[in-house]
Amino acid sequence: FVLFSMKRKPKPSTLLAGRLPGTPPAPTIEVVPKRQLKIRWQLAEDVVATAVALRSIGGTWQVYNGGTGRLGPRGSQPVLAPCREVVLDNMDLSLSYEASVCFHSPAGCGPHSPPSPPTAP
Repeated sequence: FVLFSMKRKPKPSTLLAGRLPGTPPAPTIEVVPKRQLKIRWQLAEDVVATAVALRSIGGTWQVYNGGTGRLGPRGSQPVLAPCREVVLDNMDLSLSYEASVCFHSPAGCGPHSPPSPPTAP
């Protein structure tokens, strides 16, 4: 009675199957009432989540945390598909902002998009 054979290769994980997402198009940013910014993007096929990054022009990139709804350091929880937009509150609208997105598939993370056109201060 043999539980497993060392000669057989293990099956690859289904989570690693597939391919990495390609480069997404640049997202858009819209200034909305009450000091808010709305960031929108187009989803691609096989995308399970999106990492959303934002910075003021010349500033440091911060990542939107899909769990808390706030900006934070890298490694934040991505926004789960099929969501295609986020709204950020209490933004300093005297600054110009740009955004970038990165798609996650079951195979991993793809490259970041080019930055969005900046918002006007």
